[in-house]
Amino acid sequence: MNELIIAAVRKMEEVRNQMGKEYTWENINGTKMECEDYSKKRIPVEIVKDNKQKILKILDDFYLESIKNNRIDDFAILYAIYCNIYIKWGFYTRLDKDITEHYFSLEKYINNNEWANYFKNILCGVRDQDYTYFEAIIKERPQSPIANLYLFVKSATDFCYGLVTKSKISSIEDKMWSYYEWLDPDLKKYALGEGKYYNQVSNLAADENFLPYVNFKSVREFLNEYVVGYYENILDNLGIDKIEDDNKVFNQIVDKLQINKPMETIKALADISAKIKNEYNLNNIDDFKKSMPYVLSLYQKLIDDISNGYDIFNKNYFSFRFIIEKLNCLATTPEEVWIQNSNFENEISLDEADCLVERNAYLHIPVTPYNIAKEYFIQIYKTFTEKKEKEEAKQKLIELNKQRIEIMDYYAHSWRHISYPQTVKDVADELINEGKISLGNKLHCVYDSETTLQNGIKLVQYMISENKDEIKNHFEESIYRINATAGMDIKSLIERSLNIVMFKIFMQGVDNSTKIDSCKKLLQNKKDFEVLSQNYFDTFIGNKKNDTLIIEWFNNNVYSLKVCLCNDWQVVRLIENDFAQAQLTQIFVEFFTNAIMHGDSENGIELNLTSDDKIMRINMKNSFNEERGNGSQKGIKTLKNILDKINMSPYINSLNKEENNNIFSITASFAKGIIYKKGWR
Repeated sequence: MNELIIAAVRKMEEVRNQMGKEYTWENINGTKMECEDYSKKRIPVEIVKDNKQKILKILDDFYLESIKNNRIDDFAILYAIYCNIYIKWGFYTRLDKDITEHYFSLEKYINNNEWANYFKNILCGVRDQDYTYFEAIIKERPQSPIANLYLFVKSATDFCYGLVTKSKISSIEDKMWSYYEWLDPDLKKYALGEGKYYNQVSNLAADENFLPYVNFKSVREFLNEYVVGYYENILDNLGIDKIEDDNKVFNQIVDKLQINKPMETIKALADISAKIKNEYNLNNIDDFKKSMPYVLSLYQKLIDDISNGYDIFNKNYFSFRFIIEKLNCLATTPEEVWIQNSNFENEISLDEADCLVERNAYLHIPVTPYNIAKEYFIQIYKTFTEKKEKEEAKQKLIELNKQRIEIMDYYAHSWRHISYPQTVKDVADELINEGKISLGNKLHCVYDSETTLQNGIKLVQYMISENKDEIKNHFEESIYRINATAGMDIKSLIERSLNIVMFKIFMQGVDNSTKIDSCKKLLQNKKDFEVLSQNYFDTFIGNKKNDTLIIEWFNNNVYSLKVCLCNDWQVVRLIENDFAQAQLTQIFVEFFTNAIMHGDSENGIELNLTSDDKIMRINMKNSFNEERGNGSQKGIKTLKNILDKINMSPYINSLNKEENNNIFSITASFAKGIIYKKGWR
């Protein structure tokens, strides 16, 4: 809806207004009124036809502009308004009622036109009040504002009727709001009986709007307003100001209508009649003559009082009559009738709609749902939109997650084609056999990094998978049962993890991350870093056969380190280079790196692996140097997220950290059944 459409409608109204000034009629009060109904025979048929052509010309001009500016939906709105006007103003009753085909002189729009189906469906929808035509439009042109308006009004009526009668409305509601969402802001307001394009209604039976809308003021409310309006007219006509005292206003109305005066005169006549009987001899002509002047004066007064009262009452006759009629309607209409009148049932036919009231009823201008407040209806819409927004956001997340999975699958697939960890290991072994020990050992560390990276890619795939148990399942599946002899034991995994950290710290150009850089600077302040690096290289990189354990070397050269494993942990075996091994390696690497970066070499590090009936724990303690802070905690947060997905249990605190007396303690916990798997594999 826009100003151009309204301007065209105003031109159409001006055509009718000019005709109305020339042809008038008297209402029940004897007032001359302009005739605005083309069905009335007092208007010559030639004038009716001429005015129709003038209105059609306005429609035609608007069509040309709409085609030129590619605004066909704007024209469709005006086209629908014309169809309503054709019925509402009486053109159909006067010109088309007795003919077979009813096209409202719109043949050129429904024949040989690229928009013929669109226009024909609008015509048939309005003419027949058959909403399947508007549904047909939506299938071809879902954005059509006029079709969405009609279908919204119909759906809103059915929805409100369903609320009142407690029928199923969920399917109606979804469709109703989908129609409403297509409307522009102004048309949305009009559809709910408000906004700048809505003509305020004072008389429900003579609504001047040209398209259907939902009027949330019930028929009962209109009737109540009519009663109040007529009552105020009576007070104005009688010259009575509104006063709060009900008894006083009643007495004033009685006085103004002179209801009591005739009664007083009649009482006086009764009194004089009794007196005459008692005091006069009516057979005596002199006595009779004495009484007659007084009696005649009373009769004259009675006639005057009744005449004056009748004249005052007559001026307010219709107001009194309408008050009684409306009150009677409110008092006697059964509840089920009010509900029925709010629905699209018991409708009259187009040929039966002979007056404006009936034509408006036929055109559903307006539709008045029973006993539903607009505020309540709007709140339902807000709830619907909030729910819709949440669903859309959820769907976006699903789509985004799907895209992430696809990207990760692509890169995982690509990585498998460019990464050859086993080849790296074979080359490393061959180099060591050829005496190139340091180079071979370096490649062994590269091999460890490549296998860790491959499992890291798997982790990301599992993290964004729609299957919430993906990480837990793969972690559990990559651990042998406790009596297995194959696989890597936990002590060896700890050795390997610590060696990864040492390799990153002491080998130049291997890891330039902030964490490792901080570790290097710390050790440079505490130790002769170059001597320590050479010692590590000679012991673990340049030595072919090395019986020294990295834990022992670390304890003697870097920090004091105590490692203790309970019996349950000692019998755990991991499938080599598989998912569980990679994740546990990451845990130990994270713990060792944080301990070196934030700890104090004087107090050392303790690593304890314990268990009870339900939980297996990895705990690391180290002294805490407040001057170095505790870092960003990003690694810890990520680790906790992974552990939560491994355990998938709200009863396990997967990762817990404590600070007490400058001692930092961190514990990773696992459901025992995941790691300590009884039976044989």
